[in-house]
Amino acid sequence: EPLERLYLSFCERLSRIGLPRRPNEGPLDYADRVVRLRPDLRDAVEAFVLRYLPARYRGLGPGDLQALRRGLRRLRSRRR
Repeated sequence: EPLERLYLSFCERLSRIGLPRRPNEGPLDYADRVVRLRPDLRDAVEAFVLRYLPARYRGLGPGDLQALRRGLRRLRSRRR
């Protein structure tokens, strides 16, 4: 499913910069922990998760996949 692939890409991207998702960590808890550890990622992480959650649990709206892809691009080159 495209939406789940995007979420997995989000998790992989954060893992590559040293912030792997814990096994039982949901999207909100993961985002909260990432932002607590890396406040510089707040805008990108919150924008992605706040778009992902409604799309995941209420259904995809027009432009959701495209917006999520843009959100992933915002996480590029964010290594510390």
